[in-house]
Amino acid sequence: AALSVVNAGNTREQWGIEVKIQGVPLPEGVRLWVRRSGSGHGAGWIRSGLGFVPVGESPVLLFSGTGDRMRVPLQLRIGGITPRTPGATIRTSLIFTVVRTR
Repeated sequence: AALSVVNAGNTREQWGIEVKIQGVPLPEGVRLWVRRSGSGHGAGWIRSGLGFVPVGESPVLLFSGTGDRMRVPLQLRIGGITPRTPGATIRTSLIFTVVRTR
């Protein structure tokens, strides 16, 4: 997956990316983490978010930056699923939100 932040103003305008789960909760024992695995490209800078961050129903800051950043690569990690886990369809969404930071 990749994420782009565009039309962010000048390269001094600071922003952050928050992530949360929305919709049907994950099955018992299943956990989800996300991280950025690169910096993408564009004006400004990007920082933090290289370590996996646990994602839940409350927003958590994933990474921050300034200016426009395109194609920032993301990785997801899912834990708690084993061969004994009953089959199920999971209809949970990951919501990424751009927020202003200082």
